[in-house]
This record gives sequence, C-alpha cells and structure tokens, in this order.
Amino acid sequence: TSRFAWRTDRAPDGKYKVRCRVQQACVPATFGMPVPIGIDFGNGRVARVGVEVTSARSEFDLPILDQAPKALLFNDLQSVLCRVEEVKW
Repeated sequence: TSRFAWRTDRAPDGKYKVRCRVQQACVPATFGMPVPIGIDFGNGRVARVGVEVTSARSEFDLPILDQAPKALLFNDLQSVLCRVEEVKW
C-alpha cells in the first residue's frame, strides 16, 4: 500500500510548486521503485512525470508547473503493483 499526499504552493513568479509525500506499508525501509505520476490540469489535459520513490517514506517536488493541477494520479497507468490511498497533507 502506498499512501500519497500532495500540496500546491504558488510561487512569486505565478508558477506552481507541487510537493508530494509517499508512505509505503509492508516494504523494507530501503525499498525503492520508479513510479509515474499523472498531472491532471482539467479539460482532458494530462501530463506525466516519473519519480523515484527511494524509501518507505519519501518527499519530493515535481517540476515547476505553469498552471495549478486539478488532481495528481500516483501510479498513473497502474505500472507498479500496489494499492494507492490518497491522504490529506
């Protein structure tokens, strides 16, 4: 199970910084895996980025975005065998 949380902050230049946190259950402390994240901007517009989850608890920033995302989809396309729970930051 991967518990995924994210938050968006607006930068002074008007762009958006997205901070993500993943807490994995039932894995060793050193477990790592590449995971795709879908960034849903609404109106059918989706971008994807790959991140490396490097431990049982990881925090990371996505690349700076020009617009605020409507939703993030951790393990987009279900390429990693895990159950995802979205939780509040």
